[in-house]
Amino acid sequence: MFKRITHLRRDERGMSFVFIGMGFMSFLAASTLAIDVGMLMTARTQAQTSADAGALAGAIALAYNSATNLTSSGPAVQGALSAARSDLVMGQQVAVDVGDVTFLPDPATGAMTRVQVQVHRSSARGNPVSTMIGQYFGVANADITATAIAEAIPANASTCVKPFAIPDKWTEKQTAPWDTTDAFNAAILPPTFSPDVYKTINDAGYTGYKRTNVGLQLTIQPGTGQIVASEYYALDLGGPYQQDIEECSGGRVTIGDVVPARAFNNSKTFAGVSTLIAEDAGAYWDGTANRVISSVNPSPRIVTLPVYDPAVYEAGIASGGAPQLRIADFIGFFITNVAANGAITGRIVPVSGLVQGTTPVNTQAFPRSVRLVG
Repeated sequence: MFKRITHLRRDERGMSFVFIGMGFMSFLAASTLAIDVGMLMTARTQAQTSADAGALAGAIALAYNSATNLTSSGPAVQGALSAARSDLVMGQQVAVDVGDVTFLPDPATGAMTRVQVQVHRSSARGNPVSTMIGQYFGVANADITATAIAEAIPANASTCVKPFAIPDKWTEKQTAPWDTTDAFNAAILPPTFSPDVYKTINDAGYTGYKRTNVGLQLTIQPGTGQIVASEYYALDLGGPYQQDIEECSGGRVTIGDVVPARAFNNSKTFAGVSTLIAEDAGAYWDGTANRVISSVNPSPRIVTLPVYDPAVYEAGIASGGAPQLRIADFIGFFITNVAANGAITGRIVPVSGLVQGTTPVNTQAFPRSVRLVG
């Protein structure tokens, strides 16, 4: 009996089961990491996508709907909530409420141009992410939260301007108030003459087109050599004229650039603009909502028009030199009609742009750039 007990004490048979058991526990722990951690990382990425979408939607609403309505029922907050909730996290909608959408000031200007959105899948909101393996080790749920910040800031450049430059708005002195039939004249004439006044976006009291002009109807037509609010000059953007109308074939144009003019071609204007209209024939202007209704996003009928500095142009004429088309700003223009004589009718609308350079763009600039910043 003693020998048998001694033999059993020295017998190593069955030790493999110990190592197998230990290995199984290690494998189970690794599986927990591989499955649950991987799943939670996916959930975190999806939550960040949701927050990004909400912040961008809020910033877009600031740029295109209202830059001043920061209320809970305003387009920025409601747009942010709708976009954030449309992206699911592990198949379930995130929790995001009005209080999770906040507005932050631009560090450079202090203007409330930033939208911050925070989304949740957490125990506190009643929707935590359930684990698959961790629940067997006492970890049944995990909290996921993501935050994003987007901004809508003034822009000073565009890579898709159309070759129609109209003069920027000025303060009309002869036949006040300004309207689309007025001609700019700031030259010094008889003492009784009151010259028109133009102030650029870098001047206090900028006189040019502003967001308050959204909805204004314009019919612009080929220029006659004067500076008339409703007349445009055809621009040479470097490509074929009709192609520059139908496509984004030109290079980047920035406020302050001097762009050369080219000869008018009314038949190509009519053909090119007609192509844009045909690409979104069902779009229309909603006067009640003061915006474009279209099933195409973005509508090819919403174009970027450069506006030139009328004072610089007139100064060139007065000096006996060639007039200069110096870009003063950009406006959005929803095209509603084009005539055979090159006249184009449309409405002023918000428009996107780019930020060129490292210094902040003057807040009076018309276009906006929307981007994530955090």
